[in-house]
Amino acid sequence: MKRELKIRPEEKIFLFIGLLNWRKGIDLLIQAAHLLRDKPLRFLIVGHGPQESIFKKEIQKLKLDDRVQFMGNTTKVGLFYSLSDVFILPSRGEGLPGVIMEAMAYGKPIIASNIPCIPELVTENYNGQLFQDGNVLDLVNKIEKAINEGDFSTREKGENSLKKIQEFDWEKVKNQYLSFYEEMISHACGK
Repeated sequence: MKRELKIRPEEKIFLFIGLLNWRKGIDLLIQAAHLLRDKPLRFLIVGHGPQESIFKKEIQKLKLDDRVQFMGNTTKVGLFYSLSDVFILPSRGEGLPGVIMEAMAYGKPIIASNIPCIPELVTENYNGQLFQDGNVLDLVNKIEKAINEGDFSTREKGENSLKKIQEFDWEKVKNQYLSFYEEMISHACGK
């Protein structure tokens, strides 16, 4: 598949899977790709969404067709996880993102925005990197760090992702959410 996509051996592959809209931070990914245009990397974007055509036009306008590729919707996401080096989620808002859990189950290091719920899955320098929400320069720094890391470090973070998801404590998360909702209800009712 690398040959079909014309991916050079030195390129690090960053994978995004999800809905193609502003909330998921695709615009941030495109801006980062533009700022990193001379680095050995490739972004593969899997999914469809309401703003897909806007993002594609921006890619063409910035002449990033060789750096950012839209792969469409597929049920064969395992193929893309296998192909990628790092999973990236520059989202502005999430619940507990299943797509990060999926990437962890495939043993991938993660770069994601530091928004609520994501730090429960991604631990800085253990199984990935967190960047300040909406901060393109911080995202660029995290991507550069991933590019400059050796294969051993990338592989180690991926292994840590797999360990972390295997040890994930659903009961603890459920209790945290219940406490949060009870506190919100208590405040709303003036207790």
